Amino acid sequence: MNQVLHLGSTSQAATQAVSTAGTVATIGAQSGWWLSAAAVPVIGAAVAGVTIGLQLIFNRKGPKQKVASTKIVDELEPLLKNNVEAYMSGPRTRSSQAAALQNFDDAWAWLISDQACGSQALGNPGKACIADRSRGGQWDWFVRYRDPIGNDSQVVDDPVADTVSQLLPGASAETVEQIGSLLPFGLIALALLL
Repeated sequence: MNQVLHLGSTSQAATQAVSTAGTVATIGAQSGWWLSAAAVPVIGAAVAGVTIGLQLIFNRKGPKQKVASTKIVDELEPLLKNNVEAYMSGPRTRSSQAAALQNFDDAWAWLISDQACGSQALGNPGKACIADRSRGGQWDWFVRYRDPIGNDSQVVDDPVADTVSQLLPGASAETVEQIGSLLPFGLIALALLL
């Protein structure tokens, strides 16, 4: 039974093919999908190995999580950009500033929530999604989309507040703000009475 195998001999090639097929079939079974040893000779061990490798990559959570977190920010970021542009091209009053800042704050709260990148299902890509857009992150959304609004040196008082201040000289800023916030409702009520 001393058989000498030479490189390229038929028995060595057959032994190697069976060994490779067994390894490929074992990996396939461990990866959770079926690749029978009988299929290996038909499609070839190398092709079966590539098939298994691709399935392992396709079934990883990481790439799917990254795609999901990227989709979230790709949908949200244009709205934040529009928010800054709309504020800067608008009246730039204290009220519009407060509304624009609230838009950013609401968007940020949603981004970090479990409904978006804060979801545990997104794993490390979700964490990176938030970290990269936090203050000091790679794509700092605060610097890009909040600070230009919050640090606006050309913001002006609301016209309603100016009018109330003129009508009630000496009134506190809090009183002016309260009356100013109620003035539109008072005007609507007055219009309904007429």
